[in-house]
Amino acid sequence: MYAALLNNKLVLARAEEARVQNKITSLNQEKYFCPRCRKKVILVLSEKRLPFFKHQVGQVGQQGEKEEHYRGKINLKTALVAAGFPAKEEVPLAKGELRADILVNSQLAFEIQCAPLSEMEFAHRHGLYKKEGIIDIWIVGRCHYLSNYLNQRQTIFLRFNQKWGFYYLEIDSERELLTLKYQILQEPLTRKIRYQVKRFRIDEVGISETVK
Repeated sequence: MYAALLNNKLVLARAEEARVQNKITSLNQEKYFCPRCRKKVILVLSEKRLPFFKHQVGQVGQQGEKEEHYRGKINLKTALVAAGFPAKEEVPLAKGELRADILVNSQLAFEIQCAPLSEMEFAHRHGLYKKEGIIDIWIVGRCHYLSNYLNQRQTIFLRFNQKWGFYYLEIDSERELLTLKYQILQEPLTRKIRYQVKRFRIDEVGISETVK
């Protein structure tokens, strides 16, 4: 990655390299954090390539989450392209402050969230999409799957439209399925939720039914 958070502000790896070279700071004296997961990252300088940030070894231990995210992203983008959408992955937006998992078109993006996410980070990314005039639809992995109760961490992924009411999208990267949980209603006393369920294959037919 070529940007990280320093004192809650986004900084570029090239700018931090210049500060090290000008002896304003020592290499990795500062505490950098990943804009996505908020875990610590380090600045890597190399003569053969541009400077970049990377997670420290052992910090991103959720290899399954990374694989789940990668497979889900590739499968979803492939299905969108097959269905006729000009979808692209890892598209930089907002002057590099944001990178869309999948930009479907100039007005719609999909984010696939398979790792824990703070409300602050979500609000930051969601706000950038809003400034760009892009609707961001979040599709969650296993650690965010909805069951009988809706917790505070899951509410940020809820969306609403006239067709589905309040709805929630989940991805199963292994079985290549999207699960739509819609018409979500919460009982006032028990706080339990009720919803209907539809499942779509992650292929051109399933995507056309989901996006139309």
